[in-house]
Amino acid sequence: TVARPPVFIAADTELARRRARTFFEQRGLEVIASEPQGNRSGAGQSFGSRMAALVDMLLLASCSELFVHERSTFSSTAYGIAGRRPYMVAPWDGSNCKQQPSAEPCAHSVRTARGLVSRLLGGGRSSNTTLPASVSYQLKCN
Repeated sequence: TVARPPVFIAADTELARRRARTFFEQRGLEVIASEPQGNRSGAGQSFGSRMAALVDMLLLASCSELFVHERSTFSSTAYGIAGRRPYMVAPWDGSNCKQQPSAEPCAHSVRTARGLVSRLLGGGRSSNTTLPASVSYQLKCN
């Protein structure tokens, strides 16, 4: 038997994590799921919850394949960092997943990405954080 890598799940809600865990475990796959630390929405985040969010994004980026939702900031950041084309989950059209033509995120604007990174690093919404060119490029929108 060929060993299969575990599935890493990063989701904001307990319901999403539980459903994903059940889906993959029923298919004989080992599941690793992160547990959100506090508020991930930006407002009132503690340093610990920002660091936990950053760890989740970096763990996602290290995965060999990415299956993502188009509205997930964590996912778009992860596949931008990884430089790999993700599989976009598209339940609205009845299909399974479609691999995207590019590894460059386009669901979020540079301003949004800069704000996210700024908040993760503790600067808050009003911070004028300057990102390195490589990060700006990875997070820019077409």
